[in-house]
Amino acid sequence: MNESPIKLTGTRVVLMIWIAIVAFIGCLGLVNSRILPYSGKKSYTIVTQDTDSVCFSPVVQKVDSLAVPIQKQTKQFSSARLAFNQNPKLLIWMLLFAVLFTLSMCLIPFWTSIVISVQRKFRIPARVVVMNSISVLLIGILVVLTSGGMVSGKLLSAFAIIDEFDILLRDTTILIVFMRCTVIAVMIALCGMLMINSTIDVCSTDEALGKESFPFLKNALAALLSSVSAIIMLAIMTTSMIQQAIDGVLTIKGLVIFPSELVYLYGLMFTIFLAILYVPISLRLANLEKKLVPAGKDSPGNTLGKVSAVKSLQPILSIFAPLLGSIFSELITMIG
Repeated sequence: MNESPIKLTGTRVVLMIWIAIVAFIGCLGLVNSRILPYSGKKSYTIVTQDTDSVCFSPVVQKVDSLAVPIQKQTKQFSSARLAFNQNPKLLIWMLLFAVLFTLSMCLIPFWTSIVISVQRKFRIPARVVVMNSISVLLIGILVVLTSGGMVSGKLLSAFAIIDEFDILLRDTTILIVFMRCTVIAVMIALCGMLMINSTIDVCSTDEALGKESFPFLKNALAALLSSVSAIIMLAIMTTSMIQQAIDGVLTIKGLVIFPSELVYLYGLMFTIFLAILYVPISLRLANLEKKLVPAGKDSPGNTLGKVSAVKSLQPILSIFAPLLGSIFSELITMIG
């Protein structure tokens, strides 16, 4: 019988529901309060460029309200009411961003439970736990630096463009905080994957424990991979939406300030990242299964030769989810 990686008790379900409600409403409210009023589409042109800097000159100045002149009557609306009418992609981005943050917060109890269960079940030494935590911390720092373009120093991120050109949002500080919280949450799941990797050696030396625990490890690894890939896919889709929202309010003659190719790049980068992290652990689990179960006999999880085609494709789909998310986002643009 396959062992579930987590037992959803009534108390835990209620906790996750309350986390979802608070996180979604809080994130949506804070982001919405920072949406700028309708300002017209800003246009810039490059006036000077040298090896050290590029200067942009505005072509159309910002206006505070929109008035639609009619021969006999003029309709005037509050600028704040037209932000989403002017740029509906901004509304889609805001909702996706709130869902992304909410989902990551809701998954914290799930991921934490797996990490604690693995540590208690296999009594992983504190030294190994610390080493895994340090590795995950370095991965998180690397993700934050690379996604924001800070490593190369040659890329303006979406939030930097918003701040520099004073478009879409009053400030992006709270958004950066939300994104950092999401990254920290995902780091718990990545730590769980590394903890599972640390248990394989224990299971290899203790055959009885290995046979008993193999289904749990396999299910836990699949659950962690699927949930992390869902978070990353949502992050890629929010990046695509904010890129389209920026295009809706900012034009620079002779320059695409935030090209759509960056969305594909993010999707490819995170696909490779998931593959590098998951594939070696999965191969080690497969080798453990062969060791525990002689040829011709059933596996501990009763899965050898009995895995459905759909279930066997699940890890592949999870790994490629970020890239598929970027492609899907761009298809929506083409259809629109």
